[in-house]
Amino acid sequence: MTLLGGRAALTAAVGDLRPCFEVPDGTLAPGVTLRTIRDPRGPWITKVVEVSPSAVSRIDAVLAQDTLKGLETTSSMARRTGALVAINADYALVGGGGRPVHAFAKDGRLVQTPQLLGRNFAVESRTLTPKLGYARVDVRLLAAGRTAPIEKINSGRSATSTVSLTTVEGLGTVNVPDNSCAARIKVAGAPSFDSGGRTLQTYQVVQTACGGASLAPGSDDVLTASIGGTYAALLRDLPVGAVVRVSWTLGFRDVLDSVGGNPTVLENGSVVTGNVDGTDPFSKRNPRTAVGYRPDGTVLLVTVDGRRSGSVGMSLRELASLFVRLGASDALNLDGGGSTSMVINRELQNVPSDGFERPVTNAIVLVDLGAVDVAEATELIIESWLLRAPKRAVKDWDASRP
Repeated sequence: MTLLGGRAALTAAVGDLRPCFEVPDGTLAPGVTLRTIRDPRGPWITKVVEVSPSAVSRIDAVLAQDTLKGLETTSSMARRTGALVAINADYALVGGGGRPVHAFAKDGRLVQTPQLLGRNFAVESRTLTPKLGYARVDVRLLAAGRTAPIEKINSGRSATSTVSLTTVEGLGTVNVPDNSCAARIKVAGAPSFDSGGRTLQTYQVVQTACGGASLAPGSDDVLTASIGGTYAALLRDLPVGAVVRVSWTLGFRDVLDSVGGNPTVLENGSVVTGNVDGTDPFSKRNPRTAVGYRPDGTVLLVTVDGRRSGSVGMSLRELASLFVRLGASDALNLDGGGSTSMVINRELQNVPSDGFERPVTNAIVLVDLGAVDVAEATELIIESWLLRAPKRAVKDWDASRP
């Protein structure tokens, strides 16, 4: 839908719009609760979803349209993933066609290295410990008994002493250089973690090419190294069918999914004064989306409506104070303004300041295992057990698989 005249064409009555179906406060699923806070001091209308570590749900990340140049509403991402809860997450890079600003990981694959310095949020899979902070990115290719640093993922050409990786999500975004050696690799198996908490994704080599020779089209990831560089021969000599691994970390342990945002407003129980007391429009009252957590590991998904009479939005300082009142130890501001959206049971629950839901670059979703089909639920439960089980138990279970 195109709105002729933009927001100026909307009447003041838009400020009184309400969701088509507002989910009542209370328990959404075991360990997941919704609270609506109506505070006349702003006035503010805040939605808070609390996710206990004991919840039979998992926090996941979704990329708009499953491509780095995609935009999609939070409602749409919630529907296609069957999410119980969803909030918008990272900012879209200016001029990037919809790609996120910060590092993004999904299902054990690091899909993008950061485009700008910023923070990331993740939940460590084995301990269910939430984490946030600057992404300390370290990516490596493990192949043919060698280790090669991967400097960039879907972020252009790497230096001659490193390797770059273009994933299926970025194949329309980053071209494979002609003056390079390349290896097309396909995912082979579920992700795992090493003893240091690094995430490991196993691949199988499909094809290699050098010196302008083209790779056959296919929906696989592509490794590249400059001809004459340190690792060109490594890629050139990989035999078809060979097993390689990509090992990565953002500075957290055992991470499968991660989204970015900026800035942190609360760290270790203290308001980050240098981040929240700016005088620029961004720091002042706006609609807000944020994620935080309590010391016990409870994750808090938060939206604050703004730019209307019933809820004026929060400054970054007011957002930090809100998380203090919620008992959080750490909190991260996500994309806000017209992007702010919270979806529960596939229904939008807040009032977007644009008067309609804005497409965004990615989302944090909460998938309730009780809401998926039996086969998928069984797979997720087994996957969760495998991630937390002792290595011997995992080996024994693998050996008994049909």
